[in-house]
Order: sequence, then structure tokens, then C-alpha cells
Amino acid sequence: MDLLTAAKAFSSNPSNVEALTTFMEKLGECMSINELKSILDIDLENVAGPALGRLTDLAPTDLEALLSAAIWSYHYGLDAEAQTYLAKAKAVGPLELNVLQVEIYISYSFGPEYVHALCESALKSFPNDDWLSTTKQSIEKTGELTEMRGPPIHLAWQKAK
Repeated sequence: MDLLTAAKAFSSNPSNVEALTTFMEKLGECMSINELKSILDIDLENVAGPALGRLTDLAPTDLEALLSAAIWSYHYGLDAEAQTYLAKAKAVGPLELNVLQVEIYISYSFGPEYVHALCESALKSFPNDDWLSTTKQSIEKTGELTEMRGPPIHLAWQKAK
């Protein structure tokens, strides 16, 4: 059985231990970045996370993979894991707009003052970025951070259905 077939079988029956085991075995054997990327849209919840983890193992300097893993982890409540992936992304591209945006996005729980400071810092490098400006202005209006829409980046896992 190949990885794609194993991923689909697991996705269709995620409570099946045999399907999970086969998927994880095939995932661990996979050495193809393109093959891993091809399964991300099969199942956001069950397949994308483990596939992104494997992808970052094989391509530890791929910013899209690292940021995708950070956002996926954050989305599923794995904040410490999200921060780990973010730290790796910052080591690769510390001043990349996408890296700064993801840092701000997954720092929501650190409070409005912290997020505001990150926005101010990022806006020094990217003064025309609408998302950064809007996020900063939203905090300045109320002094609070009650919601934050995700940054306008399009990563592979976000295309998952």
C-alpha cells in the first residue's frame, strides 16, 4: 500500500487502529516532499498534522512547511508545538513577512500589549501591510484583543477540506 492509499484509508475511518498504524508506517517511510505535500488536502484534522510534521523533518528549512505546521498546531490547541515550529521558522527567515504575521497570530494568548508591540515592530519593516495595520489599530481602539483574523497567507494545509 502506498502513502496516498494509506492516508485515504485512515481518513475514511480514523478510529481504525490498523488504518492509523499503516498510515503512520507509510508516513515514516516517505522520503518525498512532493508526496507528503500531495496528501495535505485529504483530511485536515487527521492527515495534515502528521504529514506536516514529517514534512518539516525532511525539509527543516522550508518556511511554508514550518509555518503550516505552526498554524496547524495552534489551530488544534498545541500551543507549545506551534511555538517550536515558529522558532524554527524564525531561525530560517526572521524578517520574512509571513513569519512575522504567523508570530503575531499565534501570540494572541499573550495579550494585547504583546501583540501590539509585535505589530509595531513588524510594521517598521512592512509599513504598507494591511493585516499588520488593521491588527494594530484594532488593539489601539479598545486596548483589547477580542478577536484576530488569520493573516492573509495561503499555506498548503489551509487548502485541506
